[in-house]
Amino acid sequence: MIVKNIIDDKGCAVAKAKREDTLVEAAQTMHDYNAGSLVVISERGILVGLISERDIVLAVAAMDRPQSEIQVKEIMATEVPTCTMEDAIIDVMHTMTEKRVRHMPVMKGERLLGVISIGDVVKLRLKETKLEAQVMRDYVQVLRTR
Repeated sequence: MIVKNIIDDKGCAVAKAKREDTLVEAAQTMHDYNAGSLVVISERGILVGLISERDIVLAVAAMDRPQSEIQVKEIMATEVPTCTMEDAIIDVMHTMTEKRVRHMPVMKGERLLGVISIGDVVKLRLKETKLEAQVMRDYVQVLRTR
């Protein structure tokens, strides 16, 4: 299985933020899109970072300023691991685990194609495992009827 399988299933809609957005605006966008993270894009539409629910919660707890005064650029991750449509899911799982990230932008060069989450990866792996189990049950059934 590859990343394309996830994007084909979930679509390529991406929730985005700008560096100048406030945490309140970012949280509202996450709520509106039912998203756990936002990709942060430059004025030219280039991926420059990622902000997650966890980033917002930690910033609110650590910063002694109102959320309406804290900008996304102050807390966003700028070192963002990415993947391509052709990457194997097992490799993406490894990267997510190693880098301790829950969301990964899917890129083609500098063009953003979508975002996948650890939940998307687990869902695909469960689907794959169920299919493998069913194939094995069918195989055993055929052997029993011989």
